[in-house]
Amino acid sequence: MRPYADIWWRPTSPDLLREMLVLAREMGYRAVAVEGDLTGAPSVEGVEVLRRVTLRPKDVGQLYSQLSRLRWRYHVVSVIPPSREVAMAALRDNRVDTVVMLGDEPIPVDHHVAEVARAAVEVPLSRLLEEPERSLSWLLRSARWFRRGRVRVTVSSGACGPIELRRPVQLASVLIVAGVEPEVARRAVSDLPYNVMRENSLRLAGLMDPSGVWEVTER
Repeated sequence: MRPYADIWWRPTSPDLLREMLVLAREMGYRAVAVEGDLTGAPSVEGVEVLRRVTLRPKDVGQLYSQLSRLRWRYHVVSVIPPSREVAMAALRDNRVDTVVMLGDEPIPVDHHVAEVARAAVEVPLSRLLEEPERSLSWLLRSARWFRRGRVRVTVSSGACGPIELRRPVQLASVLIVAGVEPEVARRAVSDLPYNVMRENSLRLAGLMDPSGVWEVTER
């Protein structure tokens, strides 16, 4: 069975987070990445809660400074770039997990992105719902590069509360309606985000180094 994961939640209170976790378990999620303070965060059996930070740097210099300071304090590091220059720097940097190109000023995914991208492009459903016309136009233009995995892509809910959560199949359908192959769309809400969170959890625990080499210890 696929390990479904939502890589971006933004709950505004611990009570809302608990409601979201209970609902996520019913929807079949196994892991979620939460932005914000997790001090005293509730736990729900069957759903792993991991820490996310979303960087909004003004320029490339600030991006590198933030990454140096914050990378290994969070399980998921994402970037919302203000310009194409910052987007390309973030996509190339192996300290970045996802780049949200669909920001206030959407940045197209094109062959230049396909050539350099190490990080995955993240498509938040919340953004599509906020500005459907402009966001859908961006998605339809960018989707050709998501097909057959030419650029790695993940879909998140960006949810602030339970009412904004969607089942994995609903998140995957965001890509399918844009012409992306169903298997690529399913991986965008399962294998890709789950593996990002799992591998970074191992790194933070000291069981894997940043390059992906396992640490072997004797008993």
